[in-house]
Amino acid sequence: KDEAYEVKELVLLREEEVPRDAAAVVITGPKTLPSEHELKLLTKYIDKGGSLLLMIDPGGAKGIDAFLIKYGVVLKNDLVVDFMSKVYGSDFRMPVVTEYTEHPITENFGQASFFPVARSVFVDEDKVPEQGKVLALASSGPKSWAETDFEGLKTGKASFDEGEDTMGPIPLSAVVTIGDEKAHDPRDI
Repeated sequence: KDEAYEVKELVLLREEEVPRDAAAVVITGPKTLPSEHELKLLTKYIDKGGSLLLMIDPGGAKGIDAFLIKYGVVLKNDLVVDFMSKVYGSDFRMPVVTEYTEHPITENFGQASFFPVARSVFVDEDKVPEQGKVLALASSGPKSWAETDFEGLKTGKASFDEGEDTMGPIPLSAVVTIGDEKAHDPRDI
């Protein structure tokens, strides 16, 4: 709102389609999987060139991975741990990103970003729809890892376990573009 965007709440269960004037649909921290009706509306919106931003917490919205894999996005059930965050005065459960993949979304990113309570977001190029492209945008540092022991995290005793956890860098975000990338330039939103 501070940047002159008009923000409206959208309850997809009550809608027959995503409003035509929606520049983007943003879903943050869903606790449950969207209904079949909601997923159908989101799919239709994406198929028509709509922009969708999903921010899924570790353990959140179980089952959304089946929706995302259609687009080549693979969510893992983990939490990314990065003790380098402490150097920046932050919590180890808040990985720091200092390098970004070249893309219009990350074009002017020149400073470190912190991703509080992040899970790994891998790409599977074999699952991307025809005329689609998937790209990991931001990854944690090489000393971070994707932790699968949630009970250990609760007690603050995170440690890398070979064979169970994945060593960094860990992708924390991904972008999927379907069709003409120029038609989906995020700077236009």
